[in-house]
Amino acid sequence: MSDLPPGWAHAPLSALGTEIRGSIAPAPGIAYELYSVPTFPTGLPELLDGAEIGSAKRPVQPGDVLLCKINPRINRVWIVGEQQDSRRPQLASPEYLVLRTRNADLGRYLLWYLRSPGFREWIKLSVEGATGSHTRAKSRPILNQLISVPSLNEQRRIVAAIEEHLSRLDAADVSTGAAERRLGALSRQTLAGAINGWPERELGDFSRVFVGTTPSRRRPELWNGNVPWVSSGEVAFCRISTTRETISPEAVRSSDRVHPAGTVLLGMIGEGKTRGQAAILDVAAAHNQNSAAIRLEPAVCLPEWLFYVFMARYEETRRVGSGGQQPALNGAKVGSLRIPVPPLDEQRRIVAEVEERLGAIDALRAAIERAQRRGAALRRLILERAFSGELVPQDPSDEPASVLLDRIRAEKDVSVAATGRRRKAMRP
Repeated sequence: MSDLPPGWAHAPLSALGTEIRGSIAPAPGIAYELYSVPTFPTGLPELLDGAEIGSAKRPVQPGDVLLCKINPRINRVWIVGEQQDSRRPQLASPEYLVLRTRNADLGRYLLWYLRSPGFREWIKLSVEGATGSHTRAKSRPILNQLISVPSLNEQRRIVAAIEEHLSRLDAADVSTGAAERRLGALSRQTLAGAINGWPERELGDFSRVFVGTTPSRRRPELWNGNVPWVSSGEVAFCRISTTRETISPEAVRSSDRVHPAGTVLLGMIGEGKTRGQAAILDVAAAHNQNSAAIRLEPAVCLPEWLFYVFMARYEETRRVGSGGQQPALNGAKVGSLRIPVPPLDEQRRIVAEVEERLGAIDALRAAIERAQRRGAALRRLILERAFSGELVPQDPSDEPASVLLDRIRAEKDVSVAATGRRRKAMRP
């Protein structure tokens, strides 16, 4: 156990609040606000009629801390009623651990503590090794987990500092997100401006289109040879100089199965991003049946020109292959695609200009990604420092955390005794 600053204490989570475990069956005709894991990514509840909710749910009240116990949203933490002023009855799904504190400041401190990297890593480890996407942590180990507790005054200072720092990082994220969107729009404008206005021809008029194949996985001698083999996942608007897998010469039935450098590949299969994406071979390679290999007439079209046409018309190309249970292009559809074809000298000039502009855009995008990584690292550092006593200074005049814990314990004892008296009075 790490050392704590003076006046701090370790206490189990259960010592800081009361777990709410009761449940009710929502009544039809009554509007409820439901905190539900699958539809609750932002902290806002759904407004539903009781008949739509179905099974029993936990009643919650403003100020309750909700900790998600189930993957894939494990460790999402919210406070009930924090983002709205509602008089409707509020419910939480059973995937949440509901913790009720006797002090709103303590609730906010727990909100950030439970979102901290240390607690996040611990709760993920608590379900590690379990199978399935909806594995869940158990309430008892969570409630027994030790929490670093400062004085209530220091909790307030910590929460204020966290929220001030993170609000600035939130603003920075908004700015970088807007910059990313502007760069995306600039990329699209650059590509559209480059290819528009030129006469079009069917791709098959100036190319040969080949569909690949996958050697039998049951024959290991056909694999791990010296022939590069491209899977459809590697066709991702890039140049390909190496491949994840190779095949043996025995797997290549004809020279038409291995395509020379300069061949353009086009993804043909699936709902995902692959269909419509392109790549240029920088090495001779074979490929699988989910992509088309396009060998161009060099006197008519540059590989880089066709690559940028596919990039500019990505969504349009995908629509050509839409429909059916398995959306797909095929060799005939690829050959029938209409492609703008300027003179070769114009292609060279435009390709050089596009590459220069997209290179500058990529450099700006890389700078944004670095800023986003720094922001994420700062978020982690802020929370790490907050709960190790390094984010705000300690005040020697604050009452020690032990006094706060004793007071919470005494309040719980009084509440338990009062509950016992009420139950006794209700007995016949």
